[in-house]
Amino acid sequence: MKVFTQWRSRFVVMVIFTTLGVGLTQTQAADVQWESRFNHTLGISFQLPKGYDLAPTSSLTYTNGQSTISFHELTSRRIHNVDLDVACHGLALDAPGYSYEVVNGGKQDICLYTNKRNQTYTSIIAQQRRTTANGRRYDYLLVSAPPDELLRLTQSITFDDSVSAVTYLDEALRTVRANFVYANKVNWDSLYQNAMASVDQFSSLDDARQALKDVFAKLNDISAHDAEIFSPDDLNSHGGYGFEQEILAGDDFRTVTLIYPDSPASLAGLVVGDQIETINGMNAAEAPQPDGKTVIRLEVARPGQAETLKFRLVPDFYSTSLDVIGRQLPDQISYIETYSAGVSGDDLSYPDDAQQLIRTLDQQNTCGWIVDVRRNPGGQALIMSLALAPIRGDGRWFGLKDIAGDVSWYSYQSGRFPDISDNFKVSRPYSVQESDPPVAILTSPYTASMGEMTAYIFQSRKDAQTRIFGEATGGYLSDGLNIIHLFDGSIMDVVSDVGITPDGDPLPKNIQPDVVVPTDYSLYGTDKDPVILAAEEWLHSQSQCQAQLSQQAPPQNQPNLQTTNEIRLVATSAGVVNIRSGPGTGYDIVIKLGNGTRLEVLDRSTDGTWLKVRFDGGEGWIAATLTRTNTMQKQ
Repeated sequence: MKVFTQWRSRFVVMVIFTTLGVGLTQTQAADVQWESRFNHTLGISFQLPKGYDLAPTSSLTYTNGQSTISFHELTSRRIHNVDLDVACHGLALDAPGYSYEVVNGGKQDICLYTNKRNQTYTSIIAQQRRTTANGRRYDYLLVSAPPDELLRLTQSITFDDSVSAVTYLDEALRTVRANFVYANKVNWDSLYQNAMASVDQFSSLDDARQALKDVFAKLNDISAHDAEIFSPDDLNSHGGYGFEQEILAGDDFRTVTLIYPDSPASLAGLVVGDQIETINGMNAAEAPQPDGKTVIRLEVARPGQAETLKFRLVPDFYSTSLDVIGRQLPDQISYIETYSAGVSGDDLSYPDDAQQLIRTLDQQNTCGWIVDVRRNPGGQALIMSLALAPIRGDGRWFGLKDIAGDVSWYSYQSGRFPDISDNFKVSRPYSVQESDPPVAILTSPYTASMGEMTAYIFQSRKDAQTRIFGEATGGYLSDGLNIIHLFDGSIMDVVSDVGITPDGDPLPKNIQPDVVVPTDYSLYGTDKDPVILAAEEWLHSQSQCQAQLSQQAPPQNQPNLQTTNEIRLVATSAGVVNIRSGPGTGYDIVIKLGNGTRLEVLDRSTDGTWLKVRFDGGEGWIAATLTRTNTMQKQ
């Protein structure tokens, strides 16, 4: 999903639109054939001269190669329930130098604006406030077109509350063609004709969406990512079981790789590393993927336990938003795990939260970093990139090139990517104290898309130390998806960009590890996780961490006094727990710690259900049920 800078004022929009009319080729209306068109974003039908189609990457601008027609939706509280002349006059106040006249004879209320150089545009007022396909409210449209086409076009506009399957599919296909970055590799005429032949006046929108799915199946043979369409029912059915799973190489079972907090799987006691042997009585490796809508029964083997566990999961609603988690490991190595972000609307604080977590860890004299993206399938590029910027640092990281050849450069500077968005930025940007620190990236086959990009942006650092541990990533790095909203609330994921390096070269399809270490999910995130151990060993060998260790070495001939303390480890299927300022859920959250974090027990609540603990960097309280015992000798 791309992020675009919004217009700062209606006056700016008007100025931009009026300049579009300069130098446009004049056409003779009598010689031009017009056709009916529909716009998914605005929900309007209108007449357009033949030869115009959506401009590349656009949903509101049409071009015939010489001239341009543009729509833009705007809000105004002073134009409803007033006389049309009063409404037109109110809008004219936003465009100094333009006179206006009220135009009759159209299907809607129209104001025609003209300046001294005979440049024109129109405003068409909706009878009531409207909503675009992506949820923005608007009251009127600005229309910019060649002068001899402008008035007829504007008079033809109607604001629609429904659309036929034929029109729906036709405009959706045109939108895909305007955005699909590999369009030159597709026989569009054949695809379009076959798709349109599958619907008629009696077809439903479900039929139109199925035709789009058939088109996407062919496009997906070309791109790394899969284009998809989701109906409103699909989008509103967020219920499910609450776990992710993979069939790992050579296995005949499915391994649980992630549990979402407060989901059916979490509440039932399923944990990361569980091995699902059967689903509804069928071998799990061969069983159909559960649909998230019906009750399922699982038979599960848990490493270290002899008996088979049985679970009955009833689908329910839960949040898929997961915070960045982190902790400091021994010897001043800090560990960060990132998940998908920017897909739902409730994780916009992800970059700020991540940067402040990095600030907390860095101020504990961190000498090297482990960034774990083994369970990161990707997300919104801007949000996910901002999260780890304190470690990556300023500079050009990568680019996304669209069908028109335009590149959006992700160049980080002071808490934002100015070439992408002036508005979306981190409120308190941070940079780590150690410039270009050594970074170990952990990957798996489940690492995909922006998860892979995370690995790439560190791997591509010049004159810096980065090493990749784990397994080859999923293979979705070379291109990216754009979310396109349709009139009925459906959305299309369309492959709209190819990834490029800072030097302009194509990105590789995936990331290959420098050190191959398969993930053992039964040990995931613990102090015995083999991938983390391999990363720690490498970081210990780097000069920054060796300097830290030498400063901490005990003086020679100094006796080492040993005392036995109770040590516990965080134990949670959710992957992260809250450490609070007091013994109860009503107290503030001090920090979030990941599974396997070492805790030194300092005290207990009166009833013994909460433990006061010390962790690297502070103290707090944790529910005793979220820990497991582990007695060890502490220096």
